[in-house]
Amino acid sequence: MVIITVSCSKDSVTYQDLLKLNNELTEKDEEPMTDLRIVSIYVVDPDENLEPKDALVHIKENFMTDLTNEDILVDLELKEALANHNTKRIKIVDEDRSDDRGKEVMLKTVKIKDLIIKINTLQTF
Repeated sequence: MVIITVSCSKDSVTYQDLLKLNNELTEKDEEPMTDLRIVSIYVVDPDENLEPKDALVHIKENFMTDLTNEDILVDLELKEALANHNTKRIKIVDEDRSDDRGKEVMLKTVKIKDLIIKINTLQTF
């Protein structure tokens, strides 16, 4: 992060000039994250009807990579983990949708877009 202090009269530098300068500096400072690092990935189903033990869809901890987060997500194979998770989900009662007459409605399957995916960088090198 670069902080620049500008002393000048009100008329000499506009707000747009400062924004432009900030954008130029930010673009130069931001390099894609491709350094060697240790990361952990957690994939969670945020549905409130699930017990915490059933909410974890996939976990991959403490592995070394030089990929960006975007590349990790592309390489992350969730098909089997999601299929296993959905097999459990359809056996769990959806408390919000079950009616008062005692008819139980089960949870529906989810798609990857419904999940929360967190990539935590533990250490960079």
